[in-house]
Amino acid sequence: MGRVKKWFQDKIGIGENRDHIAEIEQKIRFNSLLINNLLPDIYHVDLKKHPIRVLKEQKLEDTISLSVHKNDLMLLIHLYKNGDFNKSLNAYYRLGHQTALLLQDVLKEHSIQNAKSFLDFGSGYGRVTRFLPFALGKDIEVFTSEVKSEAVAFNENELGFKSIHHGSQAESFPTDRQFDVIFAGSIFSHLPEKMLEEWLAKLTEVLSPNGLFLFTTHNTTLDKSLDNSIDIHYTTNSEDAVLNMVSDHLSNTSEYGTTYISDKKIDQLMGDLNLSHATKRKAFGNLQDVVVARRKEYKG
Repeated sequence: MGRVKKWFQDKIGIGENRDHIAEIEQKIRFNSLLINNLLPDIYHVDLKKHPIRVLKEQKLEDTISLSVHKNDLMLLIHLYKNGDFNKSLNAYYRLGHQTALLLQDVLKEHSIQNAKSFLDFGSGYGRVTRFLPFALGKDIEVFTSEVKSEAVAFNENELGFKSIHHGSQAESFPTDRQFDVIFAGSIFSHLPEKMLEEWLAKLTEVLSPNGLFLFTTHNTTLDKSLDNSIDIHYTTNSEDAVLNMVSDHLSNTSEYGTTYISDKKIDQLMGDLNLSHATKRKAFGNLQDVVVARRKEYKG
């Protein structure tokens, strides 16, 4: 009966209003959850109240930071979708841990054994970063970078990582040092074409000669509405657009949305930058591809 009602509403032209009302109702429920939990700017997770399964299973309860920020969209998007704070915290930590282990495996696979520096580009509030010393060892110096000033402060003061504050444009990123490993998780899956190309070039510039560059993308095959001939497609939809009530959300939809990119386009971009690459299909969150790249003149 529900599907028939939805079909009829779409047929008579009120489906768009129905969907808009449903979105508003979900945002109202989400705001109520935030108010009821009364999160401070920085929330220190009480494991007795909110047991985190992956930390207990991996015996990391005394190792991994239990501080989360109220503006962390990677946590809030779970809360927005499922409405349960405990489930959201568990999903947040589980995905951070899984990604860190993925990075660990890729570095082993490519024989990156003597890396001294790691850049978590567009790190947010450290969902993945907090697990990196555990996964990669404490000999590697981890840096974060962010456009959000509150995230920079959180990563430095709460998580203890050096953090680079930069603007949305690639020209704002400092080039005074290079990194042996660069990871950009869920960044190039959100940038319009020009910015995407400029940021790829900038990060390649600060990649050490024998370094490894990993970034994630939405493949065009994920959007069934796209024609096979389309190599890159950008929309203004994103988690920042959905959660626009969060104080430091990225509001400029001409700079941050959702991007789909074909294998052919990745091949072209990597070739232009003189990078060899391989793609791990849907290795990031079972959705995004992970592109693993390094300079063609690399000498292993």
